[in-house]
Amino acid sequence: MVAPALIPKRPGERIKTNRRDAVTLARLHRAGELTGVWVPDATHEAVRDLVRAREAAVDDRRRKRQQLLSFLLRHGRVYSGGGHWTLAHRRWLARQSFEHPAQQIVFQEAIDAIADADQRLRRLEQQQRAAETCTWLKPMVDTRGNISSAAVEPGQRRPLPRQRTGSGKRRSGGAHAG
Repeated sequence: MVAPALIPKRPGERIKTNRRDAVTLARLHRAGELTGVWVPDATHEAVRDLVRAREAAVDDRRRKRQQLLSFLLRHGRVYSGGGHWTLAHRRWLARQSFEHPAQQIVFQEAIDAIADADQRLRRLEQQQRAAETCTWLKPMVDTRGNISSAAVEPGQRRPLPRQRTGSGKRRSGGAHAG
């Protein structure tokens, strides 16, 4: 299987006909200029879905935390005891109360939403750890013991290739291979 983005094309070659495409592909195949791609099987796709779900859970928790901090800031509540989301910060949050019942409800809902997001993330991480014990998945596990999203999502996080300019110097950028 060949990815369409990896098929070499000359500038200005925009006419699309099935016959011309077939001839071009045959010529490139004979010359060995086509790059094959790996198509993941159902098991790999399932693990990729799990990794995507975990990344979405991390983003969701980050947004919920930011919403709570923004709410507190709007009401002049700023934690000055160090970093956020530490044990001391959570104790400070537990001591917060608001005079107006509507504000207390919004505050408590935000706290509950963060707790739900934390539980969701823990469940997904537990499932991910269980999936990491599979022997075929060992090459995708990073040094911290997590499934590497770069390995699971091939081609998503590649740097731009370096090209030589006419003067022989290297520069970053140019045609991206993915």
